[in-house]
Formats: sequence, C-alpha cells, structure tokens
Amino acid sequence: MPKENLNNFILFLEENENVENKNINTKDVTDTYYDTENRIKNREILLEKLRNYLREAKNIDEILKVEDRINTLTYEIESMKGTLENLNSSVNYSKVTLNISDREAIKSGNNNLYNKYINLISFLKAFFSSIGFFLIGFVAVSIPIVLIAALFYYICFGKIGLIKKLYKKIK
Repeated sequence: MPKENLNNFILFLEENENVENKNINTKDVTDTYYDTENRIKNREILLEKLRNYLREAKNIDEILKVEDRINTLTYEIESMKGTLENLNSSVNYSKVTLNISDREAIKSGNNNLYNKYINLISFLKAFFSSIGFFLIGFVAVSIPIVLIAALFYYICFGKIGLIKKLYKKIK
C-alpha cells in the first residue's frame, strides 16, 4: 500500500478490531540505493570507453572480445536498473502482513468428544476402503499371472509335455 496510508490503516485496524500484537519493521535501503546508482554510473562510463575502443579495433578477434564485454556490461546495467526500480518501489510502498485468528473458532475446534469420534470413523472408513481396493487390485493382477503360469506348466510338463517329449527323444 502507498506509504502515506500505512498509519491510517493501522489506526483503522486498532479502532475497529481487537489487535493483540503489532510489529512494525523498517529496512533502510539508502546505502544499497546509492551503491547501485554508483555502480550503474561506473559501468556506463566503462561501456562508453569500450564503445570508443570498438571503433578503433584492428581485427575481428578484438572486435568480438569487445562486443562480448559490451553485451555483458549492458546486461549488468539493465539488471542493476531493475534493482534500482525495485528499491524505488520499496521506498514508496509499505508491505503489510496480517495474521488473523478467530478466538471462537479456536475454542470450538476439534477438542470435543463428538468431533474426535467423527474423525475416528472417517479415518477407519478410509483405512478399510484402502485395504479393500488393494486386495481387489492384487487379485485382479494375480489371476492372469497364475493362469499364464498354469498354461506354461501344462504346455511344458503337463499332458502336452513338450519338455517331457524332448527329454525322451534325447535319451
């Protein structure tokens, strides 16, 4: 919210609501602001020197190195300008964090015996439902596996007995 409205907002809350705790913090960004501003100026001066050097470059290798450094500096300057804009925003606006609790809701919460009983029944229903789904899924997966294993045994060792016949031919 705009910094001019912060005190009015706090007064409004205190007059209309039961405020149990209030904590106001500030953060001084002056040093960071001026440091960032000076870093931008220094990089812009260096950028201008590199552009002048680029005009005087004699071969492709020098041109590529200078252009790469110019690109890096330009990116750094843009990033620092973004930081400066964020700092301006943090100076012009106040951040408000509210923690709201309803005492009546806390008092009537899940502390009575009826609510505990309902929660237990819900838990047991979910538990046994999960076990039932597991068993149904297990049976549904295991029946085809058992049938395939039985068919394999029947073909290899049972009445058809391909392995038995092969064994007899080898003897």
